[in-house]
Amino acid sequence: MIDGRFDEAIEIVRRVLAIDPLSAVSRMGLGELLADPAEAGEAYERLRAADTAESHFLLAEIAARQGDFDAAYESLAAAQRVVTAAGPLANFPLAYETMISTLLRPLRADPRWEDLRADMGRR
Repeated sequence: MIDGRFDEAIEIVRRVLAIDPLSAVSRMGLGELLADPAEAGEAYERLRAADTAESHFLLAEIAARQGDFDAAYESLAAAQRVVTAAGPLANFPLAYETMISTLLRPLRADPRWEDLRADMGRR
């Protein structure tokens, strides 16, 4: 999004909303992207600062879509840390969302995928 690829960013956020239509973070990001593309960098930084499982997950999807698998895995690890810290109070189904995300499919060919699944308890 920061690179000026607003059409791609809008499509990514729309796909996330198709998965989770109640996603406040995604709705906020989409609204800002559509309202003023010049402010997309600010929206991206707010998403990074949110430090929620959902925000880290969305960042992972964006990174995977851009082909930055290292950043995608880092964001998924951050999301897992948030979910683990929240324990039974975690309100974002990270393992489920990770497995169904079409944007994360390219990560499945990466050797780290199985470790990620194991960390999420989904073997």
